Amino acid sequence: METEEPAAPRTDTAVSPVIRGEPVDIPTPVWGALVEDDLRRMEAFEAADPGADGVLHPRPRRLLGWLSLLMFAVTAVLHGLAVAAAGYADVDLGVALAWCSISASVAAVVLGVVAAALGRGRWLGVLGAVGGLLANPWVVLQVLRVFAG
Repeated sequence: METEEPAAPRTDTAVSPVIRGEPVDIPTPVWGALVEDDLRRMEAFEAADPGADGVLHPRPRRLLGWLSLLMFAVTAVLHGLAVAAAGYADVDLGVALAWCSISASVAAVVLGVVAAALGRGRWLGVLGAVGGLLANPWVVLQVLRVFAG
């Protein structure tokens, strides 16, 4: 097996300083220049983590966070429609819409927690979970009972 001699320091510099009136070569590479020796040295090291292989990994999709936020919006709309239906003396429709709103709220909270845990739209998921919890008709009823005394 052949042993390679270490490469001599490179002297192709972008700027050569002058010391005592004479130019001095400093072994620094030109910006962005890679030669075969540099590439061979870089390939000699093992990748320490999955991202160190030089390949750009795609960002995780934010779909769960967006779905959580969407379910929060659906919860708020259904809650408003339930209150409006109950206000117009259609109590059965209001109750049905309130149960749908509770279901949508639970879905928003679950999707938000999963999105936050998996990092798939983390802050969108947190926003959707908190909003879905606060827009839940049962939670709103309990808060109003506390303030009513």
